[in-house]
Amino acid sequence: MDHTAALGDLRLRGLRPQQAVAQQGGAGGFENGEARFGADLKLGLGPNVTVDATFNPDFGQVEADPAEVNLTAFETFFAERRPFFREGSQLLEGPGPNYFYSRRVGSLPRGATPTSRASAPGGATILGAAKLTGRVESGLSVGALAAVTAEETIPLDVPGPDTLPNQPVSPTTAFAVGRVQQEIGRGGSTAGFMVTGIQRDLDASLAPVLPRTAIAGGGDWNLRLGRGTYEIKGYAGFSHVAGDSAALDRLQRSSVHFYQRPDADHVALDPSRTSLTGLTGGLSFAKVAGAPWLWEVSAGTTTPGFELNDAGILRRADEHRLSGSLTHRRLGLGGAARQFSLGAFAQAGWNHGGVRRSTSVGLFGNAVWKNFWRTYGQVQLHTPALSDDLTRGGPLMGTPRAISVDLGLSGSHAAPTLWSLNASSYFDEFGGWSTSINATVSL
Repeated sequence: MDHTAALGDLRLRGLRPQQAVAQQGGAGGFENGEARFGADLKLGLGPNVTVDATFNPDFGQVEADPAEVNLTAFETFFAERRPFFREGSQLLEGPGPNYFYSRRVGSLPRGATPTSRASAPGGATILGAAKLTGRVESGLSVGALAAVTAEETIPLDVPGPDTLPNQPVSPTTAFAVGRVQQEIGRGGSTAGFMVTGIQRDLDASLAPVLPRTAIAGGGDWNLRLGRGTYEIKGYAGFSHVAGDSAALDRLQRSSVHFYQRPDADHVALDPSRTSLTGLTGGLSFAKVAGAPWLWEVSAGTTTPGFELNDAGILRRADEHRLSGSLTHRRLGLGGAARQFSLGAFAQAGWNHGGVRRSTSVGLFGNAVWKNFWRTYGQVQLHTPALSDDLTRGGPLMGTPRAISVDLGLSGSHAAPTLWSLNASSYFDEFGGWSTSINATVSL
């Protein structure tokens, strides 16, 4: 049944048991002939602001993620395909850290299941979610999202005197995300602020596994100078995670932090810790327009205690970063090319203990040809350094001198059929190597 009003659209859904397919989280499962009903609401608040809400959403029609066997210590992040979270998602994104990763809402349960042969649900059921997105005449863009997911349980094989018949594997969780961004002047400068928060209702079995509270956020800016020729970009942010000491011990040992490293003198594992707080920041200055020379220099830092993986994405903390690039660009060329660029870059990284984790230099070039095909090439030299994560919490390990090569070819971006071909190779002084070739076609 559909009911459409001048400013809104309300859709009611009744789902048969066989329609429920748990993919991408939030679809839920139906057992013993259970039925479930849901509703979707879209409401316009003026010409450019929209409210979307969904209750008991069904994402069973969404394409499933590809199968994967991950043997690394690091999490894999998949693209968002659920329409509710994709629409207007750019208003919940900003430069700097990835504070919000929408796949966290309705994600796979993270609780341990050692006492049951039952498989965990494919994702936490989303009870409801609402978002506000839009841009007003003053140049202020607004994005806000709130969601609640249900507790998920599995039956225990043999309930004991100190256990429940059903073992919780995912707690009731509340998510809140908000971002504002204001345009400044006529040159396209912007300033923004973003914040995320998570609150979990944990019982005694999940309190040692998951943090109870996680808050993160920060400000960012992009100042355009000289009629858009130069840009000064930057960001500064914080995070705070709190919970049971056992959950914080697990967090300190995770691949993002590795506080247990035996030769690290700037961090120390503290099993009694009940909270973790961190900071991050970055600044870049670049010439982005004009010919023939373009350049950029940037620096950034993330403290060891910075943590985003409850609501966002963070692959590692504890680092300083420094990079720069110089590009020579030519436009409106005669002959076969419309545009050609050639450049060089360099980057280096250290942890907060002063250990140099990486240094590399490289050359790159790209061209746009008369038929609007594009080619790209890059060669990069990696110098020997020390890794503080290869041994997964163990001592430092040396990394070899290596060289990597990337090549790409793609068709016109305006063509009805889009295609690309990419190849990359890596070789190091110890005989290690890898090669990959990827092709894509979009009709």
